[in-house]
Amino acid sequence: HHFNHPRNVVVGAIKCDTLSDLQRKAFENGVIWFVPYNNLRYELVSSEEVLNDLEIFSKVADVKFPIDGYVIEIASNEDIKEELGYTEHHYRWQIAFKAQSEEKVTTVRDITWQTGRGGNITPVLELEPVEISGATVRRVTAHNYGMLRSKKIGIGTKISIVRSGEVIPYIKGVVENSSDEEHFIYNCPDCGSSTTLENDIIKCTNINCPSQVIGRLEHFFKTLNIDLFGPKTLEKIVEEYDYTTIQDYFINLNMSELKEMGFGNKQAENLINSIESCKNTPYEDWKVLASISIPNLGKGDAKKLCKVYTIDELLDVDYRELYKINGFGEKKISSIVTGLKERIDLIKFLN
Repeated sequence: HHFNHPRNVVVGAIKCDTLSDLQRKAFENGVIWFVPYNNLRYELVSSEEVLNDLEIFSKVADVKFPIDGYVIEIASNEDIKEELGYTEHHYRWQIAFKAQSEEKVTTVRDITWQTGRGGNITPVLELEPVEISGATVRRVTAHNYGMLRSKKIGIGTKISIVRSGEVIPYIKGVVENSSDEEHFIYNCPDCGSSTTLENDIIKCTNINCPSQVIGRLEHFFKTLNIDLFGPKTLEKIVEEYDYTTIQDYFINLNMSELKEMGFGNKQAENLINSIESCKNTPYEDWKVLASISIPNLGKGDAKKLCKVYTIDELLDVDYRELYKINGFGEKKISSIVTGLKERIDLIKFLN
């Protein structure tokens, strides 16, 4: 069999719970190999060699299958590894060195906008479809309004795009036909409320905007590993019963309401059981803190905070003490302090 993008086939086979007949055959015939990271070939080189000659990696990789990059890892200095630390996603002492991705030029057909859980309104470029690394790309995010303005991107602009890590498409640059057209939007595309501009980002000023409400609810359930409450399920519940707070789901949501909304017996039962399981699970403080959508506070920073303070202590802490925690500056601290004050009732409810 020929696949346009073998990488996606392999990733799908590795991640799925049950192999298809075709996937099983590929493994049995040795077409797909799974090699744990610790078993991969490596070569120990000095930092000077890496800095002076990145081509050194092509000499290391004498393999008979395509690769899309290398991992550069600090291997022999534990002090540096400890100083660099880690995020929720990766060690900072391991860096992915990606090979140059395939690049294509296409034209912007339209610009649409979407509102996130924090109120940020992001421009999305609708593109003339283009094939990149075996996938058809039709949309790409422009990150924020400031990017549209600085790169002069508008309808008809030709842009070059690549797929980051062969997966996520992103804009590499403007090729021609840059535009001076003004794209600022004065009303939220979801709720119609007025917008404001903060550091190149257009924001919806309505904290009860449906996109923000559903985004916050989805983030809460996802952070606590409650997978059944996806966006479609939440949209239905919010639209039907206006349940917009975490408290609504823990106190008010019941089987009869879910059935009235069209959920089957088993699905409704699973949703209620998920809530009950959540009520009876003793979550770590950092996980609860990360779940309640405080701006500028992700999982990594929540862990850092909760190594020093409990959630209850954070509600009364002198904010000046937070400056002592590595990586916490004025903007982040201000956002966290404001977010905690706005969520006192929710935090006490969850505790």
